[in-house]
Amino acid sequence: MLTQQGKLISDAEEEEVAINIDNLYGHLLFQKSLYSFTEYCLRGDLKHFRAAQRSSDKSYHFFQQIGDARLGVIASELRTLLKLFEDQSTWSNIKRHGGSLIQSPIWTTYLPKFRPK
Repeated sequence: MLTQQGKLISDAEEEEVAINIDNLYGHLLFQKSLYSFTEYCLRGDLKHFRAAQRSSDKSYHFFQQIGDARLGVIASELRTLLKLFEDQSTWSNIKRHGGSLIQSPIWTTYLPKFRPK
């Protein structure tokens, strides 16, 4: 058993370490959200978009937990952007209205996912 003198770090230092870990998780999840969003933009796979939304939500909550208003607002803005983007993206419009147009050589140049094999 550790005595009070044998503690490795003080309670205040322990709290600071916890805040730093939450801060790192917030940054990690924010970066993961941006990566997933980029993958969605490149490939049009909805699973990447959903992953971006989940990561941005988690990132926002971590920043709120540590009381970082600046990063919390940035993460909140990303969450809002993703909600607005979902129905307005090129991929969503192609899936809704593209039909046979995506077989056009012009579109297959820009949309490698739909290239004929």
